[in-house]
Amino acid sequence: MKSFRFRLAVRATAMIAVGFGVLAVLAYLAVRQTLDAQINASLLNVASIQAASVTEAPSGTMRFHEWDLTPEEAVQLRELNRFAQIWTQNGRSMLRTKSITSDLPLDRHALREAASGKLSWAEQHFQGLRIRSLYYPLSRFGRAHERHVLQVAAPLGERDRMAS
Repeated sequence: MKSFRFRLAVRATAMIAVGFGVLAVLAYLAVRQTLDAQINASLLNVASIQAASVTEAPSGTMRFHEWDLTPEEAVQLRELNRFAQIWTQNGRSMLRTKSITSDLPLDRHALREAASGKLSWAEQHFQGLRIRSLYYPLSRFGRAHERHVLQVAAPLGERDRMAS
């Protein structure tokens, strides 16, 4: 028969192990939530700057405010870069930043939400990267853009590495 001390030690060890496990899960969730909040804030800042830039021309001509990067610089900054694209409310691509050579993946539900005037978020895959996208209604900038939605996306590689 096992002694009372031995059983007490086993129970205490098990409780401590469970406690550390719960603490680790809570810490992971807190770090992940903080990183997501930072990414969301970054996307919202970039979206507001790009939306103002895209809609400022009285002629209605849309253009992005973006850095001129060499191909080498763009590759080095790939994980830090923010991608942007303008869509019609029907999902037709109108304009995208020079740093991408193909359309961003389109989340139709998020596009519909943004077309109705709401900010909408989605996580997708793009060119081998996991990305988080903000769909931003350009209708906030007047009737000339009421049928346009701005999508701004950020790679999630760094967040995923830090939170794992």
